[in-house]
Amino acid sequence: MEHKDIAVDASLVRFLQRPVMILVGTVDPAARPEIGRGVGSIVRPEAGQIDLLVSRWQWPATIANVESAGRAAATFSRPADYETYQIKGRACLRVAGAAEAELAHAYCRDTLAALMELGIAPELVAHWHSVRDLAVVSLSVDEVFSQTPGPLAGQRIGGGA
Repeated sequence: MEHKDIAVDASLVRFLQRPVMILVGTVDPAARPEIGRGVGSIVRPEAGQIDLLVSRWQWPATIANVESAGRAAATFSRPADYETYQIKGRACLRVAGAAEAELAHAYCRDTLAALMELGIAPELVAHWHSVRDLAVVSLSVDEVFSQTPGPLAGQRIGGGA
């Protein structure tokens, strides 16, 4: 996806900035799939990039796969109605700073509150919210797909590169 395409879709940017569940999909050198959970994101539409906050401690295979393959797919899903988008692209890593750690803590708090409003007990999701040894997976957006269950699931959104 060209960088300008994600910048045009303000509704997607707004969706990504809400409390949504984040999965980070990767493959190992043998092409076996692996997933980890994100604990926040920073959307940079002007750069066609999304920075995903991921615990190296909790998801070491995901981090290793980003390091070796340089690609990832992030899935964002709103728990209230399962509106879901998948974003694929080139990925690289860096250590998270203090501001990103604060953002991860806020994400965990806000997502927990959203899940509790749906009747989910905190102890059922607490293990998803590790902010220990945070890394930033910088995802350069190549493709965006609607993954909301229904007739449009799997449809590519926007233009392509």
